[in-house]
Amino acid sequence: MPLNVDKLYGIGEDSAMSEFLDEISDQAIIEFKQDRLRSYYLDNSMVMRPAVDALQEGKRLLEHEHPSAALIFLAHLLSYYLKLQFCSRWLKV
Repeated sequence: MPLNVDKLYGIGEDSAMSEFLDEISDQAIIEFKQDRLRSYYLDNSMVMRPAVDALQEGKRLLEHEHPSAALIFLAHLLSYYLKLQFCSRWLKV
């Protein structure tokens, strides 16, 4: 059963206070997610290593005239990049 903050503090139907509490709650959740993501990347500094490896392999394949194979590695790199961008924007990091 969710806690009714309005009743707990005797606020009643004060919508300004309710909006304020909602805003603070949303902000706290966003900051918590940002801190968790930031600490994850600091603790796992090699998390982007597969993307770097894919870029290097894609370049190597292009140099040796294997564009189809290079495309696969560069698409793999793009998927890593997009995941990072999505997480960063979603969490407003």
